[in-house]
Amino acid sequence: SPGMRFETRWLHGSSASTEGWIMGTLLVSVIPLYVTLAGLVNTTRIRVTEGSLRVRHGPIPWLGNRTFQRDDVLQLFGRMDGAPMSPNGPQTCSLWAVARGRPSPIRLLRGLHSAVATLLLEREIELALEIPDRRVQGELYLKRR
Repeated sequence: SPGMRFETRWLHGSSASTEGWIMGTLLVSVIPLYVTLAGLVNTTRIRVTEGSLRVRHGPIPWLGNRTFQRDDVLQLFGRMDGAPMSPNGPQTCSLWAVARGRPSPIRLLRGLHSAVATLLLEREIELALEIPDRRVQGELYLKRR
């Protein structure tokens, strides 16, 4: 009968929307938990060999794992992240790579708490990969006295 079909469709639609609601609720609660756990547990490892630069985040899988062949890394540079929250507030730095065939720089690390540490890391990796240091617009640098 026509009433029975309507009821069957209504029940089927109700079940699908309930499943959608459950999935949405799970995603809204699981994603923040995953991000928080990764932030607390993960570390970042940089490995430089004669032929490559490798950046790994773990043990919890995370975005940003990268491997570059030495010839594909054209330049490294540090940059300040955003504006401080207050005039005396903390500001962090990031380490970036200019890579062959990429239209824009790639962030390798972020949340570094010292401009000097960022510059030293840049310098050490460039020396290991034999990349001559060149200025990049907007990069960190130390003023010489």
